[in-house]
Amino acid sequence: MVSDVMSVRLWSQQAALKAFKDVSGDSASGSSSSSDSSLSLADILFPDDGDDDDGYDDTSLSNLIASLQQQAADEIAAEDASEGSVDDISSTAFMKSLREKLEALKNDPTTGAMADAMLQALDAGALTVTNAVTGEQILAWDASDTEAGPQEKTATDKADWSTFLKQHAERDSEGRYVRNEDSSLKEKTGASAYFGMIGDTYYYLSWTVPAASADAPASSPASAEE
Repeated sequence: MVSDVMSVRLWSQQAALKAFKDVSGDSASGSSSSSDSSLSLADILFPDDGDDDDGYDDTSLSNLIASLQQQAADEIAAEDASEGSVDDISSTAFMKSLREKLEALKNDPTTGAMADAMLQALDAGALTVTNAVTGEQILAWDASDTEAGPQEKTATDKADWSTFLKQHAERDSEGRYVRNEDSSLKEKTGASAYFGMIGDTYYYLSWTVPAASADAPASSPASAEE
C-alpha cells in the first residue's frame, strides 16, 4: 500500500516537472503565457542564462526532484507514525494488517469459510485477538470504519504458546486438534479459533459461532497453525 502511494506521488511530481519544463520551453520559443506567476516559476526552475542550450539547469532540476521525493517520504512516514506500530495490537496499523491477513485467508479455498467467519466477527466487534507471550488481549476493530473507535487492550496471563493451546484448543483422544467444518480450531468453550502469524508475530484469534457450526466433526491430524 505504501509503495502504491509513493508511486502515485512520484508520478504526480514527475508530471508537474514535465509541465514546468514545457512552460520553460514555451517561454524560450516566444510563446510564453502572459501570466507573470507561470513565467517566474519557469525562470526559477529553469533559468536561462544564455549559455545553456537545454533551457534549464540540471542541478536545479535534480535538487527539486530530490526535495519533492523527500517531501513525499516525510508525508508517508508521518502517516505511518500516526497509525502506530504493527507490533502493537491496539494500533491502527495492526488492525489494518489483521484485515489484510483475513482477506488473504479468504482467497484460499481451504481457509475461505473460516476467514469469512472471522471477518464477520470483526465487523460485529466479536473477534478477540490474544498474544499469550506478551500477555495482551484486545477486541478487534475495523480500522477503515470511522465509527468503530479503537479498543483498549487488556492484560492476560502470560504463557508459552504450547501451554496456551493446551489450555484453550480442544483435542481428541489421540491428541489431535479438533476442527470445525470451516477448518477453524474448536475451543474448549465451544468457540472457534485460529492460530497463526500477523506480520512477524503469532496471535490467537477467537470468536463465537452458531451452535450448529460448533459441533462439526474433527478433521484429519493437523497442526494449529494454518
